[in-house]
Amino acid sequence: MSKKYALPSFLTGRVTQENYLRWLGPKSIAHVRRDKKRGNATAINEAYKVAIHRAVIESNGRDQYTGEVLDAITVAKVGVEGSNSFARSKIPSSSGASLATQKSSGACRG
Repeated sequence: MSKKYALPSFLTGRVTQENYLRWLGPKSIAHVRRDKKRGNATAINEAYKVAIHRAVIESNGRDQYTGEVLDAITVAKVGVEGSNSFARSKIPSSSGASLATQKSSGACRG
């Protein structure tokens, strides 16, 4: 197991080290892809992974804005099921249409 990205203490007993790494990797890759599309040709996965891991540790398990305790179950689910289980196109809206469908049809303005 990687100790470079050691499991934050507030997640011990709630999420495994393996699940944390499975969550961290795709998160950093998604941010790199996003930023490269926005023109940041120097975006590097390792730098994003370090920054995300540091932010998780510094949060002490609390949301930065609300102060609420973060839900470790989200990390555990993503680690087990893969990040695609939370894809935007799979989240139904109140009308039953996916967000991706609404955006492509112009029904969702935001």
